[in-house]
Amino acid sequence: MGRVLWWMASVVGACLLAGLIGRGDGHPSPDSPRVAMRQVLEEKIPAASLGALDDWSIPEDIKQHPFFVEVKTSMADALRELDERLQRHDGTRLITPMPLRKWIGRTISPGTMGVWNYNGCPQVALQPGRYANFNPQRRWSSVVSYTDSFSCLGVTGAQAGQSEALVVLDPQNRVFIIRNGGFVAYAIQGRFLVLAVVDTLNLGDDAIVSEAGTRRILGWKKEIKNRIGNNEYTVATFFNIPANNVAVMQSGDRLITLKAGQHVNTRTDVTFRGFFSLGERQLSFKTQPTYTVEGVPVVLDVVLRYRITDPEALTKNYDSVEQALKSPCQYVVNKAVSHMSYQQFMKVSKLTTQAVAGSSASVGAIVPAYAPSSDLSWLAVFQETCLDELAGLAETYGIKVESFDVLDRNLDGVLGKKLASQSEEVLKNQLEATQVALKTQIATETERGHLAVAEINKQQTQTKAEAAKIEATTKADAEFYKAMKEAEAKKFLMEKEAEGKAEAVRKEAGAEAEKIRQLGDAQAAAIKAVAWARNEASTEHAQTMQRLEEYAKITAALPESTILFAGGGDASGDLAANKVLAQTASNVITGMSIQKGVAMGADRSCDNRQ
Repeated sequence: MGRVLWWMASVVGACLLAGLIGRGDGHPSPDSPRVAMRQVLEEKIPAASLGALDDWSIPEDIKQHPFFVEVKTSMADALRELDERLQRHDGTRLITPMPLRKWIGRTISPGTMGVWNYNGCPQVALQPGRYANFNPQRRWSSVVSYTDSFSCLGVTGAQAGQSEALVVLDPQNRVFIIRNGGFVAYAIQGRFLVLAVVDTLNLGDDAIVSEAGTRRILGWKKEIKNRIGNNEYTVATFFNIPANNVAVMQSGDRLITLKAGQHVNTRTDVTFRGFFSLGERQLSFKTQPTYTVEGVPVVLDVVLRYRITDPEALTKNYDSVEQALKSPCQYVVNKAVSHMSYQQFMKVSKLTTQAVAGSSASVGAIVPAYAPSSDLSWLAVFQETCLDELAGLAETYGIKVESFDVLDRNLDGVLGKKLASQSEEVLKNQLEATQVALKTQIATETERGHLAVAEINKQQTQTKAEAAKIEATTKADAEFYKAMKEAEAKKFLMEKEAEGKAEAVRKEAGAEAEKIRQLGDAQAAAIKAVAWARNEASTEHAQTMQRLEEYAKITAALPESTILFAGGGDASGDLAANKVLAQTASNVITGMSIQKGVAMGADRSCDNRQ
């Protein structure tokens, strides 16, 4: 326990001794490094124009500051470089020499750094871990993140991401912009202050500048202000201008036009005049009362289509397009109306009806015509005259007027109201008369329509009757044609059948005749053979053969189912004779059968050829 107390007392004594080095009164010596560093910081930075229009870079005199370091790789590397510069200058250390502890001390998380106040000067711990402070001259201050802007004990640092911009105030209250980068700086007299981190792509809804009347967005304008006491002062202005739009700035008596894109202004002698659209625009307004020849006040509803050609010429004379057009338009209208009668404004033509041919519009649609019977010729001349004169006047202000239209006209004042009432009465009478005429016309057209429908129905009835007649005639003709075709078919079949039967009879008769002829030929041949045999046979054998032939002829003429019996004589002899006779008769019959078959085959061949 005693050793611990002795060690702590030694540390405290050493720290007190280190802090009191210098003069005996406890103040630092004039020759000490700390006083030398203060003298360098208190020197004036060369006066240079930091502010500029569309200047996104760090001014050179700021870069030459001994303790201003740009962030090129990381915030930690920039802090280490600043620590090296301070050590080279007077030995002051920005990064704490305290070692890391395992069990005791204040914890610094990754991505953050700890800041201690060491005799009014900052000391930072970059490495994450535990730090134990045993020096009473070193007091804990805060924890800051590398990604956030910070300003502590004279050390200021910030980083701008992609599309972001830093608005920085230097120790001499001059403003500069850092885009897509960062810095770390140290100052004793004054300080570097980050006023804002601006997203240049999205300036916010509160920065929208809209066109009067249409609420169309002309651009975005965001002002960055610095509070001094109870007052706020604009130190930088960011602009985001859409395509086909411009912004006009003024520096002294000179105008500057900013085209579409992102812009910034840090100059105090440059003021914003306004946004303008270069596209075609439209402006509608009521004119002031203008008097006719009779002294009747008339108010017109005018619509102008225009295009800005020279925004700087417009800005030199007026603050807005509405102001630039209303005054010359009023002058032109006064000049034109002063030569016209009020009756030209309130004269009405007879109400007519329009029926669009080939369309589905109702027959007799009411179309009021408030223009004179000259088909708006006076109005066309009036608008053309006003357009020519107004275009010439507006051209000097950088505006091209493309059209001048009158939507409505009204009589103003007591006299005007009285005349308007009379005109409305006349219009009412004309309207009633026209409605009666239209009703009559509609009734007439309706009757004509009924007659047309009846005529169409009649034609449809006649057409149906003719169609029925044609259908009946066609049906009868079809039945007659069908019956005729059936009769012709039956006749053809009967003729073919008769021809077939006749042909069959003819073939049968021919076959019978052929058979008879063949049979006659066979009989003649047989007779010839028998006669020859009789004449030539002399022996007993020949006689026997002759008898057998005769017997064969006799048996051949008998039916096939005839049974022959042999009688008389010796039984054995007769039996042998019968066998011989039967064999001989069989041979003779076989020969005759063969001849008969040949004859029948010849008959079939003849039939097939026929």
